[in-house]
Amino acid sequence: MKRIFLIILGYLGVISIMVGIFCFSAQPAEESASVSGGIVKTIADRFFDSDTLTAENLEMLIDRLQFIVRKTAHYLVYAGLGFFAYMALKNTFEKRYTFVPAFAWGVLYSVSDEIHQLFVPGRSGEIRDVFLDSLGVATGVLTLMLIYNLLTMKNKRNIM
Repeated sequence: MKRIFLIILGYLGVISIMVGIFCFSAQPAEESASVSGGIVKTIADRFFDSDTLTAENLEMLIDRLQFIVRKTAHYLVYAGLGFFAYMALKNTFEKRYTFVPAFAWGVLYSVSDEIHQLFVPGRSGEIRDVFLDSLGVATGVLTLMLIYNLLTMKNKRNIM
């Protein structure tokens, strides 16, 4: 029963994240920039005193923060995709080595997402995003692998 729950949770997580990525990637550049711009404005208002910054410095700060927010979002979302892909595959196939298929699933989706963005007004597909997304996928997969290994070691100690 627990295994079935983990399978369903894994696939629902993967599907939800993939749909979310697709929807965000389908936003034209202006709409996408306004979403991340809202987050950046909140950060800038909270942590920086705009009265002491020149307009030029504030604009530079916002540009840098927007870059950081967007790339962090890439990394974290794809880490989630890797986490749930590994959960789904590990519990579906009960194979010891499901790192490679889970990692490949995330990387291939990243490539397809960047290709998708080539057809969205004002957006571009970037190889550096694929590399960052791949790092996120690997982090998500490795995190869940570590959790599984720790739980397995704990269960083995409790049996003895």
